[in-house]
Amino acid sequence: MKQLVGSWEGAVYSDHAPESLLKFTFANGTAFKVTISITSNGQEFVTGEATDLKVDGNSIAWNVGLMQQSCKGTGVLIAGALKGDFTCGEMGGITCLAKKK
Repeated sequence: MKQLVGSWEGAVYSDHAPESLLKFTFANGTAFKVTISITSNGQEFVTGEATDLKVDGNSIAWNVGLMQQSCKGTGVLIAGALKGDFTCGEMGGITCLAKKK
């Protein structure tokens, strides 16, 4: 968990939208939490706090609302990079890759 705390930046990729900027902010205060924001064409269109956050070794899982849909996210920390996926109902899958700032 300590490896995740801080700000991360990267990109999200999907087959239904252009590549977009992704930011994760992991904080460990009274509870471990993560805020996720996605920016496309200079416009932030998604931001939210993840729920049901679970960390198991180098793996992480969460739920978050994206574009009026409930999404399940998973990720794995590999060599300092966080590689993950969002599964969002009819929107299909979204892949992401982020590095700590």
